[in-house]
Amino acid sequence: FRQRWAVCYSYNHTAHESLVVVSSTVQYVVTMLSPVYIDTSKDCLYADAKDSSERRAMVAVMAQVLDTMTSVVAPILPYLAEEIHETLHEGDCPSVFLKKWAPLVRV
Repeated sequence: FRQRWAVCYSYNHTAHESLVVVSSTVQYVVTMLSPVYIDTSKDCLYADAKDSSERRAMVAVMAQVLDTMTSVVAPILPYLAEEIHETLHEGDCPSVFLKKWAPLVRV
């Protein structure tokens, strides 16, 4: 997945490489993120008390996932990414495209 992004956003990418990146992103969201991660976290979000530590931790993780995925899809869906970024950050950073890319920390 990362290699395909690197190829597409290098200096001389082709339309075919862009299509590969878009399809890889969609495939990741549809086959991995949505059914595996989001569906399994619903129990915690719906069943636990609003102030439970497990639910608060899940909400924090989901916010990080949304923020990261917004940056990932920004080149493909710029208007949607800007709308999400504006809602999440409320003036902290004026654009998703000006946000500094931070590597994820493995836990």
